[in-house]
Amino acid sequence: MSSDVMKEYKYSLFKVFGVELEYMMVDRETLDILPAVDTLFKEIAGEITSEIEGDVLSLNNELALHVVELKTTTPVPALSGLSEEFQRKIRELNKLLSAMGGCLMPTAMHPWMDPHKETKLWPHGSSEIYNAFNAIFNCKGHGWGNLQSAHLNLPFKSEEEFVKLHSAIRIVLPLIPLIAASSPYADGHKTGLKDTRLNVYLSNCKRIFSVTGHAIPESCASYEDYERKILGRIYEDLSPFDPEGVLRHEWVNARGAITRFERGSIEIRLVDIQEEPRQDMAILDFLSRLTKFLSDKGRQAIDLFNSFEEERLKGILLRGIQSGEDALIEDREYLSLFGLQRSASGNEIIRHIVDNLIGPSKDYKEAMDILVQEGTLATRLLKNEAKNHAQLKEKYKKLCRCLDRGEPYLP
Repeated sequence: MSSDVMKEYKYSLFKVFGVELEYMMVDRETLDILPAVDTLFKEIAGEITSEIEGDVLSLNNELALHVVELKTTTPVPALSGLSEEFQRKIRELNKLLSAMGGCLMPTAMHPWMDPHKETKLWPHGSSEIYNAFNAIFNCKGHGWGNLQSAHLNLPFKSEEEFVKLHSAIRIVLPLIPLIAASSPYADGHKTGLKDTRLNVYLSNCKRIFSVTGHAIPESCASYEDYERKILGRIYEDLSPFDPEGVLRHEWVNARGAITRFERGSIEIRLVDIQEEPRQDMAILDFLSRLTKFLSDKGRQAIDLFNSFEEERLKGILLRGIQSGEDALIEDREYLSLFGLQRSASGNEIIRHIVDNLIGPSKDYKEAMDILVQEGTLATRLLKNEAKNHAQLKEKYKKLCRCLDRGEPYLP
């Protein structure tokens, strides 16, 4: 084990947070993708660059040339007030994109993009990484070229804190599509799934199964356990395809939560992007507070959490991917972790957690009420079903307006 992995880190549990939000750039009129993040960055920075650092938020490129990431520049002490920062940055970008005939579009997948024909990979700095991914996995499918998510980074200071945090996150991950699903359309029609992004995400690295595994990370009792069970296996399986070790880094792990030892945090990656930052932050706030509630339960509870195998937790996740908040969860031992003694729908589970375990969010209560009372964004998008391309385009034009104005999507 490398010596840097054994060090203690700067921030203890739940003392700071890191947030990343990804958006599509699209043509303002047609809503077809606009693969021009490099042009946008040149307009802002005066040169093509992969990162533009700001005081509170920074911009980054992603693998696909039409996706831009907005992220906290440094860890922030609270999630409250952060949605306003993201909203200001979105409006700034939309003003610049307007001159290019474009705008930002939310949700976790473009509803009619053909990623096999339209995906353009970032061709500038770090392109060797993207080229290595592309050579192994063919990055022009939906699971690569067409997906946007919200990431939440939670810190740990020591190995003990890592084990508590990792164990709690494993239990929380299956709940995410019950509240965050926002991708019911792809290839120009409804897919029959509430969370199509996660469905394709699970299989985008199927050529080398260990890279994504079962999406839920394996239980780990130490740093060394994590390196042996997860990173070591990935590196070994990748080595015949990546002899120069371009991808031999902890970020190659594509599970739904990945440990970033380089910065002492765990990054949750299963959250579909929503229609505007306040809705994103309501979900991330919910996940953070629930993770804290579970991680505070003590050693015996942590051992119980770790007794749930990843395949079992994945089964719950798959139900959420299919049906969002309407999914029926029947694993009573899992539900008992939240004080439920019977089978329950996703919506019932989320309501129970908010009402009885963690309470409503002070800062994001209104946004959370929409998610609980009106349903996931996927459910709201499926109301008044779009029966042709023109109707689908109008739906997503409304979403673009919601993003620019900071308004929830209500059909």
